[in-house]
Amino acid sequence: MRPSRSVSIAPALSSTCAPPGAQLRRTPPTEPRHASPATPLRPWFRTGRAFLPRPVTSGIHFPGVSAPTTHGLPMPIAGDLPPAHRPPSRPPDARAPLRRAEGGSPCLGRPPLALRRSTAIACAPALTALVVALVAIATDPMTVHGSELTPTRTWAPDPGEEGRDDRAIRLDSEDIRERQHETVADTLREEPGVHVQQTNRGAGAPIIRGQVGPGVLIVHDGVRINDATFRTGPNQYLNLFDPLSLERIELLRGTAGTTWGSDAIGGIVFLAPPPLLYRRGWGASLQQRFESADRAWLGSPDLNWSGESVSLRAGGSWSRHGELRTGGGEVVPASDYRKFTARGSIGLLTGPTTELELHYAGAFIRDAGRVDRLDDANVRFIDNDQHLAWTRFTIDGSGWRERVTLLGSFKRTREDTLRHDCTLGNVHGFDPVVRTTIDRLACIRGNPGEVAGRRTQRDTAWVPGWTATVEGELGDSGLHLAWGTDGQWTVVDRSEEFRFAAEDSGWIAGERRPGSYPDGAHMGLLGLWASGARPIALDDTHTLVPLAGVRVDHARAAADDVPDLGDVRYAWTGFTAHTGLEHRVGESFTLHAGWDQGFRAPNLQETTLVGNTGNFFEVPNDSLRPERANTLEAGVRMRSDVGSADIRLWTMRITDVIEREPTTFDGQDEIGGTEVVRRINAGRAELLGAEGAIESAAWNGLSLRATTGWVRGRTEDSEDWQPIRREPPLRYSAALRWDFTPWSSRITLVGEGAAAQTRIHRGDEGDPRICAVPDYPGVLWRDLGQSCPGTDGWFTLGLRVRQDLGERTTLRLRLSNLLDRSYRHHGSGLDAPGFSAMIGIENRWGASR
Repeated sequence: MRPSRSVSIAPALSSTCAPPGAQLRRTPPTEPRHASPATPLRPWFRTGRAFLPRPVTSGIHFPGVSAPTTHGLPMPIAGDLPPAHRPPSRPPDARAPLRRAEGGSPCLGRPPLALRRSTAIACAPALTALVVALVAIATDPMTVHGSELTPTRTWAPDPGEEGRDDRAIRLDSEDIRERQHETVADTLREEPGVHVQQTNRGAGAPIIRGQVGPGVLIVHDGVRINDATFRTGPNQYLNLFDPLSLERIELLRGTAGTTWGSDAIGGIVFLAPPPLLYRRGWGASLQQRFESADRAWLGSPDLNWSGESVSLRAGGSWSRHGELRTGGGEVVPASDYRKFTARGSIGLLTGPTTELELHYAGAFIRDAGRVDRLDDANVRFIDNDQHLAWTRFTIDGSGWRERVTLLGSFKRTREDTLRHDCTLGNVHGFDPVVRTTIDRLACIRGNPGEVAGRRTQRDTAWVPGWTATVEGELGDSGLHLAWGTDGQWTVVDRSEEFRFAAEDSGWIAGERRPGSYPDGAHMGLLGLWASGARPIALDDTHTLVPLAGVRVDHARAAADDVPDLGDVRYAWTGFTAHTGLEHRVGESFTLHAGWDQGFRAPNLQETTLVGNTGNFFEVPNDSLRPERANTLEAGVRMRSDVGSADIRLWTMRITDVIEREPTTFDGQDEIGGTEVVRRINAGRAELLGAEGAIESAAWNGLSLRATTGWVRGRTEDSEDWQPIRREPPLRYSAALRWDFTPWSSRITLVGEGAAAQTRIHRGDEGDPRICAVPDYPGVLWRDLGQSCPGTDGWFTLGLRVRQDLGERTTLRLRLSNLLDRSYRHHGSGLDAPGFSAMIGIENRWGASR
């Protein structure tokens, strides 16, 4: 039987995931995967420590090496023009003046003053936890208690039956490579409870349980990626990680605020890079692929070497994407972009039970065009840079400090947004007047004389973070405890706008203005948490696991000289908790019920930003309160010789929901034709959902897997109840797989689709991604006095083939949208790709994995 993907990255300790920064480890191959029926069950600990019966050993165990516009909207299509007249994704000289004007280091530069002043205060909790941990270790020498340090740690455990969070879904490296999707979000879209929204190429955001953007937490190898500059709503930050550079992806569906703090309302996406290995010698791999829908080329190399106590790993990826062909043959203009990633890791076994790791991951997206507001004279090209460095020190002990994990991280982000100021004209025959872009192709090209102007917004931020976690068992009581502290400090180093002037020779750097964020604006998060679980064996088969946890958080933000507000000061302290109960019947049945709390602190965009954020001109509100969520959930997981099933029912209530309301700025309700809004705590939201997955055991190499997810939500504002923003439609998928062992082949037929979505929030009625009128550029259904019909349902078929060519080479083929259907994911800014053929090859040398 194919292993179920509903495998936890976390224990039953809390029905949430592993603590921040925890470096979880695989169970060594020599150890039993599950406890025998005669052995009392002991759950996985909070951070994935395997409390399984095993022989008492000492030393270090080294595992052996195993072998455009949608709906027919008329527009000039760049792909149909002669090469000499095709618009470049970005004018070639648009960036040069800006880069020259910036000065300083092209990579990291000098830390901002606010960051330097706050370093001592920001790091105090982590330093305190470090001192406490080291004193505890020094006063009571560690012993290896029935386990040993396994240098093949990854941040999540291998599948186990003990103490799992059944809400979690795991995709291993083979699942990721088989799907061969462009983004992490697309890789997750076949999973229950996941809806994917994509405003433009180079972006992609998962909507999990009705939450998107900062309502979904991203964690990379234990490092919190969300920061205070994350845009509210769908964003592109998950695409800064290349799925082919990951060892696995795990998705936790549901609220998990007790362990992970702010933003973990809808769920958490965990990303695991390739692990550090020891005593493996050298290894290398190279993945390459080509896809026809956008003529994309991708390469991803990986190189590693390991000795007795040292492990080195380096890799990266590069990709170049052309303009996207959608179903029916239309081409999305300005949809080409480039992406580069780089990573490096060093592991050191500093002692019999200690390990030190140093990591770096960089990502760079270039020329990602956004044209969903093209008819409103709003065209943007976005560059994103991210530098992420982190270090982890892990100490294995016994008793109440069986594992101590200390993690520190530092992230630098830069986002450049180039905007073209295009010319609007009236659309004849409409009353009131409807205005749209006069020359759409010229608006994309942005050449001097064709558009009124050009400006670039640049935002740069520094984000240090830390976590400290202690976990273990309290004496012989069977009570497993985990506690820790974590924090993050976001500082806007520089926010500025450059306006370019037109000359005969082209665009030149002109006026420099303050950006949307005040320079030095900063926000800090600090949390302290504790969780516990105690399994109670009723007999040899039945086990009850009660679990509970509590957390206290403090958030603080400040910015000086904010327009219309002056100096902004924001602070909040609050508590979250969770409790639950699991009933396990051997390895075949698990029943779970739980209550979880979470929150989302207002970010710097909502409390300090002044400017155009795409669809609106936003002004800040420094009196916002955090959104708070309470989730009740029940689920059952069953396994037998014929297959497996996983069913989840949940309900969520969110109070102090942050929504937009119309306002004025400098006495105007529109700036540059864009509505002026601010964020307020509008009321509450109520959501109800169900998720399910079934999978059959293999029969003559054939197996079937089917998933579905349904969400229904409503939100209350000053007027009445209405559907939530971008409410996901009913989603479903099915995959029929045939493994032909004699030829080392696998063939998978995939069908996926969504029902129509006609439930539209009032705010979505002004969103052309959802409510544009087909064949009338710039016209919305509300301009005609009609209700928005929403998004049509769709269904597509695809085929995936994997062929092993010996032990070192794998050939992959994926055929998507076989019927070349024209369709759109609800809320997206462009149609999905039409028929596309992808061919990829992976070569491996030495001990590559």
